[in-house]
Amino acid sequence: MRIQRGAIVLVVVLFACSDCTQADSEAHSPHSTQPHITTTTHASNTTTNPATATTLPVFGTRTFTVSGVLLSGGNWLTVGLHPTTTPVQLKASGATPLEVCPAGLDGGLDDSSWPPLFKFQSCMHLSPSVMATLPATDGETHVAFAIKEISPGPLSPLQVSVTYNATDSFVEVIPPATTSQMYMTVSYTPLSATTGVTATPINLLTPAHGYSLDVMQDGRALTQMELCDFPTELTSCFGGAIPGQPVAVQLVGRGGPVVLNLAWK
Repeated sequence: MRIQRGAIVLVVVLFACSDCTQADSEAHSPHSTQPHITTTTHASNTTTNPATATTLPVFGTRTFTVSGVLLSGGNWLTVGLHPTTTPVQLKASGATPLEVCPAGLDGGLDDSSWPPLFKFQSCMHLSPSVMATLPATDGETHVAFAIKEISPGPLSPLQVSVTYNATDSFVEVIPPATTSQMYMTVSYTPLSATTGVTATPINLLTPAHGYSLDVMQDGRALTQMELCDFPTELTSCFGGAIPGQPVAVQLVGRGGPVVLNLAWK
């Protein structure tokens, strides 16, 4: 049988078009297993759009102050918090020379919460006119530090200001052990409409006997309890706070060792 030359060309073209149609169909099929990559072409260069990295929001930079504390007989004030990798800064003033020391989250000086890699193994002298910078952490660890007199002296008032970047809402303040009446005040400015405040015995969740709490803002007491409007381990918060206005928490009383637990956004 004789086949004309033009017929051969037609068969080849039809075969080629059939393969192209099949490949195109597979590439655009909704069940295709091939990954879809968005590209941008400029002249002869082809680039892949970079992936966008997302990070969890942090609580940001915040400052709080502790006042009304009296040091005597070699006792100390302990502060616990959860900083980011940005170092904690603090300023402390008293009637006698002071130092800041690594401490445990239960307020002890013999069970440091600072791993050796943080390089905070001994006390640092504090100047009342200079902001001190503590060693940086890994951003994943709750740490505590103590403010104490270098040499125990007579009754001395203490005021401490702490500025840091917070990883979470956790803050604890453990006042000096004393047998006299205590009037300790912690002041801060929340950006949330609630703030968490409890006073408990160390390592316990029950209320501390012999102590009372007052949470004040702009001359009014915050007394209504409600759900916290920010992530926290506390089960409830004082509501009715005005974001951006200072809050003062006063712990008053006499009794066994106590920890003031605070949380705000």
